[in-house]
Amino acid sequence: METSANTSNITDELVKAYYSMVIESTADEIWTVIRDFNEYRWAGTITNSWSDNGKTGDTAGAIRVVQSGDDLIKQVLTAHSDADRFYSYSFYDTPAPVQDYQATIRITPTEESNNAYVEWSATFHCAKDEQAHWLRYYTDSMIAGLNALNERLTKGK
Repeated sequence: METSANTSNITDELVKAYYSMVIESTADEIWTVIRDFNEYRWAGTITNSWSDNGKTGDTAGAIRVVQSGDDLIKQVLTAHSDADRFYSYSFYDTPAPVQDYQATIRITPTEESNNAYVEWSATFHCAKDEQAHWLRYYTDSMIAGLNALNERLTKGK
């Protein structure tokens, strides 16, 4: 199951949302905060998140439930790497009228400092007349999430 919304007008055109930033913390410090897929409150706008199937947050197949206000979204972890500091996930159940949603968040150390480059990307399909809306929605979510992560990590430095 992927969406509980009406998806009858979905097109084959792939939409890609992307945002990246440099955070003034080490890659290891950042990874320590986000590595547990089941713990998503670091993103700032999330009321709560938890495992829906009892799998740990570093196990492919883990399903997390994300509560944002009154909305509940289920996401499934598809890949996780401590060595490469990334994870990928897809929607398992969402009220949004999108299909084939796949996202990755990756942390890369910078070469000249103790900072890290964090990038978040997602691809999905939706109705042609809703592409601009959902592209902006998911990009804004990434911006808000990475800004919240940055604030959490750099507060008091």
